[in-house]
Formats: sequence, C-alpha cells, structure tokens
Amino acid sequence: VRFAEQAAKLLPGSVIGIALLGVALVHMGRHDEARQHLLCAIQLDPHIGDWTHEFLGQTYYFSHRFEEAVSVFERIIEPPSWVCGYHAASCAMSGDDSAARELVNAYVRLVHDESNGQDGPEEQMGADLEDISRYKRPEDLELMVAGYRKAGLPIL
Repeated sequence: VRFAEQAAKLLPGSVIGIALLGVALVHMGRHDEARQHLLCAIQLDPHIGDWTHEFLGQTYYFSHRFEEAVSVFERIIEPPSWVCGYHAASCAMSGDDSAARELVNAYVRLVHDESNGQDGPEEQMGADLEDISRYKRPEDLELMVAGYRKAGLPIL
C-alpha cells in the first residue's frame, strides 16, 4: 500500500495509480478506502477496464453490501472464474439462489476453460482459497467461504 500511496502522490490524477491504490487497499481489507479510490478511477476514466470493477465488487461484498456487489459484477463483460465465484456468492448472500446456481455453473465452465481441462472446480477453489488466505483478513476469508458455500461452490 505504501508504494501505491507514494505513486499516487508522485502522479496526482493518474487514473491507473488511483485504481492500483484501490486494489492494494482491497487486499489490505480497507474496503471503504479502496471503494473511494476505485470509484474515483472509474469516474475519471469510465473505460479503464473490467479489472477495476472486479475489485470494486469485492469492496461491496466484504462490506456486506451484496446487492451492490451483484450490480457491479454484472457490468463485467468477460469475468474470470474467480470473479464468477464472488458474483455467485454475492447473489447467494443477497437471496437470489437461482442466479447463484447459474453463476456456479458458469464458474465450473470457466475453470475448465481457463485450465484447458486440467483442473476441476474443487482444485481451483482450493488453490484460490490457499492464495487469498495469505493476504485476506480472517473475517474477509470467513465471509468469502460462507458466501461460496451458500452459493453451492465446491469448498473442500
């Protein structure tokens, strides 16, 4: 976060710098601050890319603002599997079980495609959870697992 903050100071108004600071803050669990930076970057450049929405959706999810997370995730044109997982969890946590089931099916297809048929959803989910357990706050990890379970994603 310190490097992203320094970059933002050195290049004030840099859309990428602002967005990257938001991403770093998401990883640190500082979701309200992250959201402000990501929204600012999107406002400055509405075409900045789906990656900003991927992380913006997380800020809403981890703030228990599931319907807003769904709204953000729906704007992503070609989400990777991990985003599909967050989207499914957001739908499940907001009570839309039908949409969550559809997104779980999409998650399974995407994992298959992204791994060229080498990994199943269980292996991918295990790798994803192992990866994020290194930097997510315990309460964020617990909320993520709860949402994944509620959606019906394969949690080992």
